Amino acid sequence: YYKIRCAFDGNEALNFIKTDKPDLILLDVMIPELDGYSLCKIIKNNYDYKNTKVIMITAKKMERCILLQQRLSIKLFLRQ
Repeated sequence: YYKIRCAFDGNEALNFIKTDKPDLILLDVMIPELDGYSLCKIIKNNYDYKNTKVIMITAKKMERCILLQQRLSIKLFLRQ
């Protein structure tokens, strides 16, 4: 079975990640307080979470997303 958690901002998401250590994170780029890119950097630079798979969701232009996908080891970008 899967446990699904929903966060309403980046700080809340980070707290969930620290306590639950998820296998997969579905992350919106434009979330309040701590944006998706910043949260992804925190995840990928932390030894405990760096292997966690991240799928980013965005309504932004894909060119920037492709560059960040390689730099941050993001598994996939989904466009809204």
